[in-house]
Amino acid sequence: MVVKTIDKVEKKEAVQHTAEAAATTHVMHMSQQERLLFYSGQESSSLTSGSMRRVRDLQCANDELQRKIATLRHECSLSEDPLKIMNDIEYCNATIARNTGEILNIFNQNEKRLAKIAELERQNINLQQEITDTMSAFATVIEHDRKTKFASEYFNAKSSFDSNMALLMQLKSAA
Repeated sequence: MVVKTIDKVEKKEAVQHTAEAAATTHVMHMSQQERLLFYSGQESSSLTSGSMRRVRDLQCANDELQRKIATLRHECSLSEDPLKIMNDIEYCNATIARNTGEILNIFNQNEKRLAKIAELERQNINLQQEITDTMSAFATVIEHDRKTKFASEYFNAKSSFDSNMALLMQLKSAA
């Protein structure tokens, strides 16, 4: 039976390598353009103030965790028993991954909000045209039944338009 002895340095390197590999699997791979927009802040320019504040808090927490990981790695190289320290590093990496996931979720929710705003604005353009058309038709028609039909269409379109406007105002001023 052959017994291989592993010195402390090899053990630390193996544990550190697995910790780093686990941390990198949690990171979302972005294209160069997405990364450029993200780091320049242009991607976050459409966020609401509450979302922006939350993203900044999470990014600050991630920065602090990165500094803590660097300190822990230094301590790990000096420690007699690095398992506790490696556990702390793993916890920090998991927290960074969770924070990053929450940041990405905030951006996804913002994209959905912006898409809903664009859809409502498109609908309102169509509704505005429909309102104008029904008003014109109402004014030119003499028959009572057709006037009633156009009035009904006008009020339905106007109600939808007003509902969309209220929702747009809510989405645009969401905090």
